[in-house]
This record gives sequence, C-alpha cells and structure tokens, in this order.
Amino acid sequence: MRSEISAQPAVAAAPRLPMLYIALLSVAAGQCTCADDSPAVSTDATPAARIEGDSLLEVTVGMSGVVRQVILPGTELTVREVSPRTTPIAVRIDDVYTHGEGFRYDLTWFGLEPGNHNLCDYLARKDGTTVDDLPSISVAVNSILLPEQVRPHAPDPGLLSRIGGYRMMMSLAIVVWVLGLLVIIFVGRARQQGLTGTPSATALSPVDHMRRLVDRALESGALSAEDKADLDIRILNFWRERRHLDNLPPGDALAELKNDDEAGPLLVGIERWFYSRHAPNREEIMSLLKPLARLAASADATVGEGVS
Repeated sequence: MRSEISAQPAVAAAPRLPMLYIALLSVAAGQCTCADDSPAVSTDATPAARIEGDSLLEVTVGMSGVVRQVILPGTELTVREVSPRTTPIAVRIDDVYTHGEGFRYDLTWFGLEPGNHNLCDYLARKDGTTVDDLPSISVAVNSILLPEQVRPHAPDPGLLSRIGGYRMMMSLAIVVWVLGLLVIIFVGRARQQGLTGTPSATALSPVDHMRRLVDRALESGALSAEDKADLDIRILNFWRERRHLDNLPPGDALAELKNDDEAGPLLVGIERWFYSRHAPNREEIMSLLKPLARLAASADATVGEGVS
C-alpha cells in the first residue's frame, strides 16, 4: 500500500518536465518574434546636428519653420535642386558663417507633405563633394486633416447651384443683355423720331426767334442773361435789315438807329432794361415790348431771313 502511494508522485511529476520545457520554448519563440517585428535601432545612426540658436522643428503642412545657428561640418553647403511639385520639404539658406573647419547656417524650411524629414537630405556642397558625413536635422510636418480624411469637404451649394448653375446664370445674363439692347434701339429710335417731328429752335427764322423771346419776356417779365444778349442782337439786326444799314458796322448802325423815330425809343429802352442799374418796372417793360411784338408779328418772314 505504501509503495503505491510513493509511486503516484513519481508518475505525476514525469509529464511536468516536458510541458515546462515546451512553455519555455514558447516564451523564447515569442520574444524572438517580437524582436523581429520591432524596428531595429542602428548602432551607427546619424547623429543630430548641433543647433545653437532658436529653432522651430515641427510645423503643420504649408507652414514654415526656422533653424538658427546650426553647425554643419565640411565645405560650404547650398540648397539641392528639387522639383517644387514633388518635394515634401523646401529649404532656404538665409545666412552662412564660418565656424572652425565647418560653417554655421541660418535655415528656413517649409513643410509641404506630412511626415518626418531630414533637412540635410535637401542640401548639397558647392564643390560637389559628398554630404554623407552630415549630421541629421530632423523635422516633423503634421497634417491638420483627420487621418481618415484624404481630401477637403465638398463646398456647400451656393447661389449659382440654387438657381440652376453657372450655365443658367450666363443664359439669363445673355437674355437680359439682348432685351436691354432691343430697348435701347427701339426707344432711342422712337425718341429720335419724336424729336424730328417737333420743330426745333434752330429751325425757326430769326424773326420767329425774336418773337418767341419777346413773348417769353411778356409772360414772365424777365429773361436770362443769355436770352437778353440774344434778344438784344436780334433787335439790332432786325432794325438794320428794315433800315438797310447792313453795310455799316454794328456800332455805327446802333448810333444811327438810336436817332430813328421808331427804332430809337425801343433800342434805348432795351438798353436801359438790360444794362442799367435802374431797370424799368414790369409795366414799362410791357409797354416797351408790345409794339415790338406787333412789329415782329407783321414783319415779312422773307425779310427776316437775313437776320442772324
């Protein structure tokens, strides 16, 4: 009975050793798998450049950063030629200073694509030698879009979309333009025909023009300065024509007509009305113009054609 009890632990312990060995192998295999999946760290990784000034090494897409007083060994550097359409980073060298066997640089950079970048990848030496010995200037460009959003949102429909789009808008504009052109053509033509149908002031004979000015003065009792000058010269020419004084200068004809029994009082009264400080009153003007109106109404139009 004792032998059976002592034998049972031996039998139970026997299978434990292989199972423990298998578990240890599984853990070791898992560690190896994790090591293979994780990124390997290079023992000869490029060292970071020494920056002694202010720097902005992380920006969003489209924004600019700066790196001031970064020390880079070797001969002088310049910006490497890249295509502006495809490059993720654009670098500009603002200033260069000597520093021992190398140089110190002031850089401005622009992030055009999201991700981590090395600014030294966009530099080249002026003498054409290699830049493999350059340290790294690591910068980060962040995107302001959500990870699942690959393009901007579609714009909201505006006024053009609500009224039928750009083509509909242009069609309406053309219709309005054509209608406006037709209105201008036909309304302008009708107005021109109306103007040609009414007698104009320039088509009146000199006697008719003088009669119209006299009638206007009789109605209102006053004339504008232009109408006064016009009436004055027309009255003078009217009497020069009737007294056959066309060959005399205007000044001599006026002096001759002032001595005329019929024309003299009228010319003196008109002169006093137009040019004197003590102008006649309305009754005097009426008594002065009424004989002239009767005379102009009875005058032959053919005689008045010579008055200019």
